[in-house]
Amino acid sequence: MVWLKLIVGLIVCLPLYVEFFFVCVLWVFTLVNLDGLRQVAIANKCEKRALTILDEVSKVMPLQVKKSNEENSYVPISFREEPNPPALKLKRLKPLQAARLRDNQFELSATGKVKSIRLMSVRTHMVIKQLVGWENVTDEEGRDIPFDEKAQEDMYDMLPAEVQQELESVFGAGKYDAEAEERYRKIQEDDEDDEEDEEDDEEMSGLVD
Repeated sequence: MVWLKLIVGLIVCLPLYVEFFFVCVLWVFTLVNLDGLRQVAIANKCEKRALTILDEVSKVMPLQVKKSNEENSYVPISFREEPNPPALKLKRLKPLQAARLRDNQFELSATGKVKSIRLMSVRTHMVIKQLVGWENVTDEEGRDIPFDEKAQEDMYDMLPAEVQQELESVFGAGKYDAEAEERYRKIQEDDEDDEEDEEDDEEMSGLVD
């Protein structure tokens, strides 16, 4: 939908862009070929018209912004075919929050040299800060576990290791990444195919023996 609005906006503004181009060409031509007051007068007219065109374009194509508190309800890939799957709620970090966490990515010495890089711990903290709730998460006896937003780290620690790994792959940059989710899904499918191939090979070797 966003791309459609962008294309429509470009089509609507196309005549203005063409006029803007010719006005700029005339402006340059005037500066190169004319002298004195006449040159200044024509150049000023071209400049005013160019500014008017830019103002008209900005009115046709208003600035679109995203809400900083965007929230995602995420179901881990391995649970998506279940009738009542767990849903984890993660809220997109604000740019300043994400930047502060990235500042901790490098440990510097007294001379300013990089001593160590804490990439994985930073991604983990990114996810913990985004985790704001969940649904259909139960203990071993099937009882619902309420989410405590004041204890995000403890809540995150309750999740299975494979779910944590998936969240860090998909949300580790401070927000939901659809491309990262797709890459992770393909890796999981490839691993499952490899396991099935190994099982088939074991069965065949057993038959041969």
